[in-house]
Amino acid sequence: MEDYSKYLSYDNGHGILLTYEDKEILDRYKIDYNNITNIDMLIYDIGECLEYEDNDELESVLIHLEEVKYYNYIKK
Repeated sequence: MEDYSKYLSYDNGHGILLTYEDKEILDRYKIDYNNITNIDMLIYDIGECLEYEDNDELESVLIHLEEVKYYNYIKK
């Protein structure tokens, strides 16, 4: 049976929504998302990590957060 909880969103307490998969990846790479109050800062922190290592998992989280930012925070 598939675990559907991975498709649910996790709110970091400051309004930033992450999938549980994103959360697990950020935990694995020790990126502290719980104290970040701004999606831009989280995107910046992930980008900083990607400057030092090429990582497909972190890049997928970065792409997801950029999409969330575009669709939820930018006026169209």
